[in-house]
Order: sequence, then C-alpha cells, then structure tokens
Amino acid sequence: PEYVLNPTDKTVLMDHKGRPVTVDRILATKPLKSELLTRPGPGGRQLTYLSGETVSRILNDIFGFDGWHLQIIKTEQIVCAQEEKRGSKMWVVAYTAHVRITHRNSGTFKEDLGAGDSSDRHMPTAVQHAMKASITDAMKRAARHFGDKLGNSLYGNTNMKSAPDTLSEALDLYDRERAKSKFGDACSNSPAVQNVIVGPKNNASPIEPKNRSTHVNQPAQNVLPP
Repeated sequence: PEYVLNPTDKTVLMDHKGRPVTVDRILATKPLKSELLTRPGPGGRQLTYLSGETVSRILNDIFGFDGWHLQIIKTEQIVCAQEEKRGSKMWVVAYTAHVRITHRNSGTFKEDLGAGDSSDRHMPTAVQHAMKASITDAMKRAARHFGDKLGNSLYGNTNMKSAPDTLSEALDLYDRERAKSKFGDACSNSPAVQNVIVGPKNNASPIEPKNRSTHVNQPAQNVLPP
C-alpha cells in the first residue's frame, strides 16, 4: 500500500490510534466541515460543494504538489452572443471542458467534463471567465472519481451538518462504515497490515488536522489557478 507522508520530515503519517494512514484510506474519508461550502439550490435547498481551490489543495496534500497532473484535453465555446441586459449590451459566453487528472506514481487517471458561463460588457473578459469556470468544473468532477474525500460523497447524503470536524473523526467514520460493508474488517485484521513496517514509532506524527496537512511524496503537477 501507499502511505501518506508528513510534508516536513517525510515520515509516515500515523492516525490517532497509532496506525499508518494509507492514501486509499484517506481518499475514502468524507470531506471535513471546514472544507465544504454551501450555496442556494433549486427548490430552496442548500447545496454542499467543494471549491476548485480546496480540491487542488486536497490533491496536493494527499498526492504531493508534484504527484498529480492536470491535462486540459479540450475546451469548446458553445455560446457567444451579445444580449441586452438591464439597459446595456452584455456578452454572454459559455464553454465546456474535458480534463484528465493523473496520479503520477501509479499512472491512474480520471477524466470528466465540465461547463461554465459568464456575462460581461467586454467579450474577452466573459470568454476568460467562462473558460476558467468550465475547466474548474471539469477538474472537480474528475477529482471526485478518486474518492469521497474529493467530493464523491457529496452526491450521496453528505452535507454540512453530517460532515466530520476533524480528520480523526473522518477516519473513525470510515472505519465504522467499512466494518459494516461486505468486506467487513478482514483487511484491518490481516497479518500483512498488522505487521507492516512504517519506521521508528517516535518519528511518526499523530494526525493534527487543525494545523497539519498531509502529503504523499510522489512525482508532478500543473495546478489550475484559482
């Protein structure tokens, strides 16, 4: 398995129970309450989401700043028209984007599509904002295929109220849900996991989600600007 490393000394990150934190395990946890935002949705509902900036930061924390790569495969302008709005002429522009996110260490990649629109009195500004919005939307949609931590759980019943406050709570919640799954606790009880060597215990740091970020030392990345 691949382990999450502390960015300062490259030791394996240990959870609050003294167990090494694997990349798979942290990707399967729910986003923290502090990582989530809300906005008004249809029917008076509140929609919970991750911002593009937060998704980039989580990818850096887990894979390493040089451990993932964003490839913009295609962008396409689907609307570019001038309309009368509130007594002035505005350019309305919409784009779609197709992106791929690659985990460089394993070569695993995820792809998805996104869309974005913008309106402005100046066409270049509307084009810029719409294109950036479509790429950010596609990046977030592609990232969520890596696991619940990157937004996949937001398509289910995760919301601001049910989100964990700390990484320790998120890991405990994942462990409980995992124990109830068809796999049970077979993996956590296997000799391979129990006997894994993670280096000297006094070099391993407990999880401190309020002031410590996690980081896997992997190989490469071009980060989308916020």
